[in-house]
Amino acid sequence: MKMVKIKGSESPKLAGIRAIGKAAPNEIVEVTLHLRSRNHAKNAIEREIARLISGQRKPMTREEWEKTFGADPADVAKIEGVAKKHGLAVVSSHLGMQTIKVMGDSEKAAAFFGVERKLYESPDGGLFTGYDGAVRVPAEIAPLIKHLGGLDERQLAHRTPRPQWIILPPAPLSQAGFQPTTVARAYDFPQEVTGKGVTIGVIEMGGGYLLEDFKQYSKWIKTPLPQIVAVSVDGSSNDPMGPSKLFDGEVTGDMETIAGVAPGAKMAVYFTKNTNQGFLDAVNYAVHDKVNQPSILSVSWGDPESNYSESMLQTFNGVLQAAALLGITVCCASGDHGSSAGEPSGEHVSFPASSPYALACGGTTLMLANPNIIKSEVVWNNETGASGGGFSEVFPLPDWQKTTQAAKLAKKYKKTGRGVPDVASVGDPKTGYMILVHGKYVVGAGTSAAAPLWAGLIARVNEKLGRPVGFVNPLLYQSSGVFEKEGAFHAITSGNNGAYQAGPGWNPCTGFGSPDGENFAAAMATEKTGKALAATR
Repeated sequence: MKMVKIKGSESPKLAGIRAIGKAAPNEIVEVTLHLRSRNHAKNAIEREIARLISGQRKPMTREEWEKTFGADPADVAKIEGVAKKHGLAVVSSHLGMQTIKVMGDSEKAAAFFGVERKLYESPDGGLFTGYDGAVRVPAEIAPLIKHLGGLDERQLAHRTPRPQWIILPPAPLSQAGFQPTTVARAYDFPQEVTGKGVTIGVIEMGGGYLLEDFKQYSKWIKTPLPQIVAVSVDGSSNDPMGPSKLFDGEVTGDMETIAGVAPGAKMAVYFTKNTNQGFLDAVNYAVHDKVNQPSILSVSWGDPESNYSESMLQTFNGVLQAAALLGITVCCASGDHGSSAGEPSGEHVSFPASSPYALACGGTTLMLANPNIIKSEVVWNNETGASGGGFSEVFPLPDWQKTTQAAKLAKKYKKTGRGVPDVASVGDPKTGYMILVHGKYVVGAGTSAAAPLWAGLIARVNEKLGRPVGFVNPLLYQSSGVFEKEGAFHAITSGNNGAYQAGPGWNPCTGFGSPDGENFAAAMATEKTGKALAATR
């Protein structure tokens, strides 16, 4: 049987990980195959996004996407036939998500995908199965497949020194962090709207939340108990106090922040496995979820770009590209390790925040004179961490950054990639949020506090405008003068995140800065007419 390599499928080689033996031959493996679009025209999706940016078309519905850019049913049938022929069972397929899931024992899967599966040990002692080299598939179906996931089951938690929601020890309430409602007032969120009628998708890889925490927390911050739906992806579920309880603070922190800054919004919380493929599956599922139909995603997870295979990066980026065309705003934490993204040397950025189709959210240190007035705000950078930011090594400067300060600073720092982050808000745990986890109040933050805050602001703006703002990045950069005129941002001009310095306008520490919610909404309303954007093209 002739086998053909899947381009870019080599598993990344990470420091400290070593093979210690072969995978068990009778282990059951579930593999997700990501397929090509039924529309084979080159740059077809990019052209539609360009039309969306210029106001020549409306965002697609999920049904329209599936019919236009989903997987080809003929491709699905062909792959299913070949997989069954080689002893693999077909678990499911989804045209909109462009996926097929197949299952089989380790030996059959290894033979079908042309890899030797091994048992590996990570530096912290965690064990996982994976493979070396590239994935290969039967030649007759190779042109139909973009990426395969599930053969490498390394856990993200084993590669990340800490979750991006950083928890500090409890403190007396008089010395504690902010309530999210306080931060929303300080950032002047529109008060006549609450995010009612808007669904925010929240991506979580492990952990869970206790409803009792939410009942008590809602009373404390004086907001209604939010509407929450837990969505299972890859067999995962809301599991507070379970084996992955380390991440209960991450889950609860994301959700309680949203509950405080957008109390009227519905939350669909997508629980998935703590693996690269689980991450991709959850975001893909949320983007194409016809039941809950989130118009905003809050993503508090990420890793340096080098921790992903090339095919994984491009496939994941394609999912975020679909989100843009569907009018979904994807708010991603820019990372908590400053300009290094946690790598031992050099300047790097975190993915998926580095995707051109993500709204990358950096972190600040926020001091208030009173609950309604900002005393000072600088780049978050201290012993607890620092705002992630810099320039992508994978994604080039997008067109909407090429004539902006992002391009000027990229040239100054001798970089060529997409500038990160786009925006910011409080991320320093020392000036972070008071949250309630397992019945105890603790202070938490990180840039994953910034992602749900921005998701909540977008929810309020969506309600106020009566429409999703969708893919906002081009508007922020191409019409930056409009946002500046409206006073939509508090520029962060002091501090650094390691290699990069803050300053007026956009910078690779905090982007355009933290929000003035009312003025941001006013700027978005101006953009609704299309006049300001058209003037810049």
